[in-house]
Amino acid sequence: MTQQVLRRWGWIGTFLIGGGLYLAVLVVLTDTGNPNLFPTMILLGALVVPLTFVTFAAGRSGRWLIDGPTLGGCLLFGGVVGWSCSRRPGMRPGPV
Repeated sequence: MTQQVLRRWGWIGTFLIGGGLYLAVLVVLTDTGNPNLFPTMILLGALVVPLTFVTFAAGRSGRWLIDGPTLGGCLLFGGVVGWSCSRRPGMRPGPV
């Protein structure tokens, strides 16, 4: 029973921890003015909501047609494609 309740409401912890990390990076970015932290902030922002949704959906249904390693491989592949596309010269923002 306790494990089922934790699984059902685990998305809240995922969202709070991810949101806390995002806010921590935002505070450090604004305090230091270091533009190198901007990609970290974008990555966290783009990761928190989908990860929270997957955790929410897994806690509700528990039935998946895709196993964990396949889903992780897709996430990694998508991140590599996104990163490599952002490295093109026309895609980067200019100096601040």
